[in-house]
Amino acid sequence: MSKINQNKRIVKGFRCNTCKDKSFCNWDFNRFHFTFPNGNHISVVWGYGSYSDNHDADLLFQGKGIEDIKKVWQSFFNSNTCEVVFDCEKRTAKRVAKHFKTDENPLGYLVMKDFVWLFNELSKFHLPKPHKGQKKKK
Repeated sequence: MSKINQNKRIVKGFRCNTCKDKSFCNWDFNRFHFTFPNGNHISVVWGYGSYSDNHDADLLFQGKGIEDIKKVWQSFFNSNTCEVVFDCEKRTAKRVAKHFKTDENPLGYLVMKDFVWLFNELSKFHLPKPHKGQKKKK
């Protein structure tokens, strides 16, 4: 395995080693990762093979040689949708599942409005719920 590939191994399902302790990380073509101060993570992809407008981008290279096919993995794409993988605490995950009416992770084909909602939700700090019998602070 090359040195470059070793640095891009997936950790915890989606985090790469180069992003481990950074807030912002562009870990590959058409991919970025954020770590929020509250400990939540979001990884966003819109390139070839992702659950986005570019899922079938390899069709552009159909019938071409292996070098042309490699280009699809190293191409910058534009998209109106993206695939998102996230990691957060259970309460936030329940709100996300309720909002999107699914508990799937990754979420695919998100439009900008849904991406912004998710990004904002993951960035929030949430106070712990009071224990049973404990009064809520006003």
